[in-house]
Amino acid sequence: MHKKRIYGPKGPFYHTAIFREIMKSLLLATFIVLLSSGAFATEATDLRAKGVQAASNGNFIEAQKYLSQSAKLGYYTAQVEYAYLLESSPDNVQNRPESYAWFNVVVARKGTDTEFAKEGLSRLSKAMSSSETQKAKELTKKYLEQYAK
Repeated sequence: MHKKRIYGPKGPFYHTAIFREIMKSLLLATFIVLLSSGAFATEATDLRAKGVQAASNGNFIEAQKYLSQSAKLGYYTAQVEYAYLLESSPDNVQNRPESYAWFNVVVARKGTDTEFAKEGLSRLSKAMSSSETQKAKELTKKYLEQYAK
């Protein structure tokens, strides 16, 4: 019995060519993802460094700006530092409910600063008013969903 060969519209290697194109596309997509995650890590690190530098120069508003961005990108160390900055800075930067939420993110991530974050939560729980506590709980729920990865 003779089997009839079925060829694509462009010959017997047409499907191989499609496979190669798909593989090229997948490899390119993987390469782009790897590059972007490296850029992401570098961006978060750079933002944190700018925030730390600003804080060391006494510019807490700039520190807040940079540490916030880095923390929101998921950089654990920036999350710890941002929580502390919001707790301990002058009034124009201080935000106890947000600090409370970030300390909860740090605790949820179970990193090296978990005990420090728990101490911060304890201090804040004693210092916050009832309206601040309510806001802190709302922010904590939101932040845990967004940033505790």
